[in-house]
Amino acid sequence: MADWIFHFLGALLCVTGALCQTTIDVEGPTGPVLEGETVTFTCTISPALPKFQPPHVIKYVDSVSEPYFKTISGDAGQKVNSPFEETGRYSIQFEEVEGKGDVGTITITNVKAEDGGGSIGCSVPSLPNEPFSVTALEVLGGPKQVYFSNMTDGSVLHVKENDRVNLECHSNGSNPAPELKVYLMGRNNNNVNLTETWARSSTYPVPIDNNDGLVKIMHHVWLHNLEKIEYLHNKKNLRCEATVPGLPTKSSQITIDVLFAPKFNCSRVQYPEPGNREARISCDVAANPDLINDETIVQWQWTENENMQTLNPKINQMNGEYRAQMMRSSADDNIVKVELEITPLDSSHYRQYNIYISTSDTQATYNITLAQGSTNTAPSRRCSRTYIDFIITSLVLTLVASHLN
Repeated sequence: MADWIFHFLGALLCVTGALCQTTIDVEGPTGPVLEGETVTFTCTISPALPKFQPPHVIKYVDSVSEPYFKTISGDAGQKVNSPFEETGRYSIQFEEVEGKGDVGTITITNVKAEDGGGSIGCSVPSLPNEPFSVTALEVLGGPKQVYFSNMTDGSVLHVKENDRVNLECHSNGSNPAPELKVYLMGRNNNNVNLTETWARSSTYPVPIDNNDGLVKIMHHVWLHNLEKIEYLHNKKNLRCEATVPGLPTKSSQITIDVLFAPKFNCSRVQYPEPGNREARISCDVAANPDLINDETIVQWQWTENENMQTLNPKINQMNGEYRAQMMRSSADDNIVKVELEITPLDSSHYRQYNIYISTSDTQATYNITLAQGSTNTAPSRRCSRTYIDFIITSLVLTLVASHLN
């Protein structure tokens, strides 16, 4: 009984500050931690406090407006207060350890960026001057949002060729600010890094809190550029990536759909195959919308006996020795092959033929001349009989002279 009374009186005198000096030591992470990790803090309060007056677990928030303390657990002992309790991530355990005092363990599982923004530790508000000690908790978190302005991930941007479009890529919610990069994605990983041509803007992190202790760190970073849209952008993906070292990259991607006038990819002078009694005039034509639609007019045109002749390749139209046809390219849905076959071929067919295209926005004509011969045909080399006889005679005379010598 005497020992119990002595312990109680000693604790009471310690609480009033009359007999001892209370020390609070806090140990925690020695550096930044990543989101998803488990973090442990240890508070050692010496000497031990009376059971009826437990220490508090606190968070000191580095608020931009005014720093403040928030009690994670208080007079109720090891019970976690709101809003920390609702997260399901906080647990507290205190016990008296002989030779040390009260030792508290604060554990945060699956730590989030909002758990940071300040310091964690313990206080003894029942003592004079309310002594406390805390240690910093910095949580590295990846971006929560990456997006192009006014567009959702995977959406399609419809734009006309040569238009200038203001494009912005944004990243929100990371700590620290991420590195942003923008790519024009090509086939076979042949991607073009556009980052250097885009301007970067950034806002410093502003803790967003309602004095509840859970602080949302919102690094807002964005890149922007007035991009000139070209034909080669068509059906390419524009990708924005936000990266914080050590954390997964978050990205957003949109597809560029470029509306452009017909573009012809073929020679203006074409030749039939040597020795054939047929000719095939062919041209790849790119357009968006492509030529295989009901609204677009496609015709082969030429003048024969002072009369305009036309054939529709969209319906494989035929007229005498002429046949027009059109087929989609397998490599690119916006490219079609427009062909005119002539069988049998004679000298009257060597002339100019035109591909005429009319869409709702534009008209285009491309001239192709069917010519005789071929630039790829090399002149043949023939040896005359006289030349061969000369070579043989020279060899004979050379052998005779050698024998005489």
